[in-house]
Amino acid sequence: MAEDPAWGGPDLGSMRHRPWHHITMIVRKRWLVALVPALLAGAVVATLGTIGTSVKVPVANTNATGTPGTTQSPTDRPTPSPTPSASPTVTAAPATGTPVTSSTAASRSKPAVHRALPALPAIGVFGGSSIAQIAFGTGQDAYLGHTSSSVYVEINDYEHGRVGQIHAANSATKVLVYAEVQTEGPNSCQWDANPSWGVSYCYATNNHPEWFLLNKSGQRAQYTDNGYYMMDLGSPTYQAAWVANEIAMAHRDGFQGIEMDDVNLSPGHGTDGTLAKYSDSQYEATVQAFVAVVSPQLKAAGLLVSANIGNANPWDTNALNESVQIAASLSIYNHEFWMRWQEGTPLMNGAEWAASIHMEETIQNTGAAFTALTYGSINDVTAMRYTRGSFLLGWNGRAGSALIYRPDPDLVDPYAADWTTDVGAPSGARYAVGIGWRRDFAAGTVVINPAGSGSQTFDLRGNYRMPDGSVVSSVTLGPTSALVLPAA
Repeated sequence: MAEDPAWGGPDLGSMRHRPWHHITMIVRKRWLVALVPALLAGAVVATLGTIGTSVKVPVANTNATGTPGTTQSPTDRPTPSPTPSASPTVTAAPATGTPVTSSTAASRSKPAVHRALPALPAIGVFGGSSIAQIAFGTGQDAYLGHTSSSVYVEINDYEHGRVGQIHAANSATKVLVYAEVQTEGPNSCQWDANPSWGVSYCYATNNHPEWFLLNKSGQRAQYTDNGYYMMDLGSPTYQAAWVANEIAMAHRDGFQGIEMDDVNLSPGHGTDGTLAKYSDSQYEATVQAFVAVVSPQLKAAGLLVSANIGNANPWDTNALNESVQIAASLSIYNHEFWMRWQEGTPLMNGAEWAASIHMEETIQNTGAAFTALTYGSINDVTAMRYTRGSFLLGWNGRAGSALIYRPDPDLVDPYAADWTTDVGAPSGARYAVGIGWRRDFAAGTVVINPAGSGSQTFDLRGNYRMPDGSVVSSVTLGPTSALVLPAA
């Protein structure tokens, strides 16, 4: 979990949910992120591909860093069956939850600036699932269900007993283990046998104190939110120890990949501008170097390499360029807070939405897979459909990229039909329909209205099945809503 230095709360870029069962000082990541982007300082001009107009987009000072954690609070959610739209003429619920009927279409209005997305790159080899699941919270792994449909399942090393069960359900599912690139405090040493970090705090203290980064006051640098100690990712000996430990642990416990956390494009967690050895820009270069060194070694050991990249907002041009550079070394680039900041916060629309789609496509062009993580209630049907539709709109159709929906509260089976609907491989590029977008697939179609206001009617030119089982040939979507419709 990272901290946003602009306003002192935890950063919006962390996959970790707490409290951890072995750390008393951790706080659960439930901050008032609904205030973002209103509280964000500054703005940048984000030009998305061939978009004709440059638009000011708020920049979140997020240091998305958390990934799965060693002992995080579980993201369990019951598996209720959310109530879908019931009428063919009520095709989706807008962000307010009020159904939009066909009569609303006449009054729909376009946003002031219609943002065209760049052309979709050529589609390559298709195949495989496009969903994944994580269970980083304490006890959450017990609620994992339907893992056979996931391309990845990500857990902590102390949960390695689940690996065999997951493979029994589907031998093709890859199980990744969480791996913090920093280290925890002295209380964590009791869990060194099944760690969530590559280098033990106690080992480093006793044998390599030079691995700890210092702040400008000469003290060991610590994250202000969770107390983690910052390590010198630029140290060749630290890099060697970290990667050797991760390879040994993954092979010992049967994992097929590593999920690196706190791979941040700035120090983050309240430490920006405080390090003695590195300026923030130098730290960014150090992180790039760390990934460039450890990733080839992990791959050579037969492991997939995924990283949760912090401080990488899609609308930040520099962050996107740095993300492209780092993705080239990875098997999987993980983007946290896909289409929303946290459970209960507004869904992204307009420029933020377009920038997110552009990032997905740009990262996939590097050859890395792209995983997108959304937090939300297990009952938030609108968010599930919107994040799924958005992901599919930018998906290159290749095996490996996937959507992850993590429930909050999290002690439930994360699987739900509304974020896992399968319509096969893309049969063509996305295309604009008024203020909305559509993309056709081998077994269905995706329609989405990413505008912040106004409704859009889609003539489907065929029969498609709604979530409630009814068959429709036309649908109307309210703002920030989507449908993934199998062919009838």
